[in-house]
This record gives sequence, C-alpha cells and structure tokens, in this order.
Amino acid sequence: MAPSLLGGFTKSLAMTVLSEIGDKTFFAAAILAMRYPRKLVLAGCLTSLTVMTALSVSLGWVAPNLDANFKSNKAESKSKSKAFSITFFGEWGDKSQIATIGLAADENPFGVVLGGVLAQALCTTAAVMGGKSLASQISEKMVGLSSGVLFLLFGIMSYLSGPEGEL
Repeated sequence: MAPSLLGGFTKSLAMTVLSEIGDKTFFAAAILAMRYPRKLVLAGCLTSLTVMTALSVSLGWVAPNLDANFKSNKAESKSKSKAFSITFFGEWGDKSQIATIGLAADENPFGVVLGGVLAQALCTTAAVMGGKSLASQISEKMVGLSSGVLFLLFGIMSYLSGPEGEL
C-alpha cells in the first residue's frame, strides 16, 4: 500500500514545527530581521528552507530505492543571499533535516515536502516578526555580544565533552 499524502504532510508538519521552534535557524532569522528588512530576510530564509527540505526529502526517498536497486543489481540580493547562506548551512545536518530524510523514506515524499515547507514557513515567519519587535527593545550590540558569549560557551562545552559527548 502506497504511503498517503495526508500522512506524510501531517507527520512532517508536526515534526518540523516541534523541532524548529527555538532552533538555531529560528534565532538566526530573528537576529537577521533585527537588522535587515523583514521581507528580504523571510524570502531568503524560506527559499533556503524550501531547498533544504526538498533536498532532504529527495535523499530520504532515493536512498532506500538506491539501496534496493544496488542489492538486486550488483552488476550495474545581499540580505536575501546573507539570510539564504546562514539558514542553509545552519540547517545542514539539523534534527529537522534528518527527521525529514527519515520521514521521506516511509511516507509520501510530496506530503513530506508540503508539511515541512509549511512548518518552516510558520516558524520562520514567527521568528522574523519577533526579531523585528525585539530590535526595538534590545540593541544589536547586545545581541552580538550575547551570541558571541554563547558561541564560546558552547565551544568550550563541546571541547570538554570530548568525542563521546560526555562531560
């Protein structure tokens, strides 16, 4: 029985919303919206997330099929672009991307894309709107300083935890 479009859509929508709220790309969109026009930030982020979701679904859909075929046939604009790059590479290897790959292996790929893109659009829009509101209350210098401190803190924690991930 073929996976349903609705099943892939709802699972992808729920999984992506839950994993993206408060994620690094969520905060990146909010921070970018503090400095750049919201429409351009939203367009750059959504374009990147759509491409990333489509790539993830493609990988999740193709990988099991390639594996099966192999086993059976062994013989044979600046802010729009700053926003795109930051979001694309921030999302690379992210938990929502990995989960989307897994979903696409079992569910209707088109439904997974639709649900994932809609979820990303909802979360990113909330981040961009929230980031613009925060800009009126928090200075960009304070955000940069806080981000730098957190980056160093996470780097130290990662270093101390070693390759096994234990402190």
